[in-house]
Amino acid sequence: MPVYLCRWPNGDCSLVQARSKQAAIIKLDEIDNAEGGPLIRLDECQVHFRLTDEGQLELQSFGEETESGLWHFCYPVLDGVLTDKAPEQWSATEREAVRQAVRQERDRVTPADVPEPETELGRDIKNQMGASTVVVDEIVRQGSEETLRKLKPPRKPH
Repeated sequence: MPVYLCRWPNGDCSLVQARSKQAAIIKLDEIDNAEGGPLIRLDECQVHFRLTDEGQLELQSFGEETESGLWHFCYPVLDGVLTDKAPEQWSATEREAVRQAVRQERDRVTPADVPEPETELGRDIKNQMGASTVVVDEIVRQGSEETLRKLKPPRKPH
């Protein structure tokens, strides 16, 4: 199953495994509305975690291709100013360049216009919940199917 990389407008990013881009948007809805934001399918995805002595998992590293793709897609401005030096070895100028790049990255992405839900009910739900159109359309579809299942058609006369 494919893995998708979502770049959030605030600068964060998420990885999600899903069958399609729409399925990824639906899964990401538990974090926020990913609709209209940059979302790409990754050809390679490798993530390594370390088990701490406290029984917690912490990110250890990404595979080379995953990390390269992540920086290229999510943080091209920041990638251009980072060096191989550890942050504690940065000069004041390098530190300021990184701070400026982080600010630019956080302001760089704005969600694109997205289609409205298919129904008036869907548009009302979207306005109230702030959920993505694909999530709202799915809610309305499932609710309609459930309502139709509960309806008993009148008996035909013999």
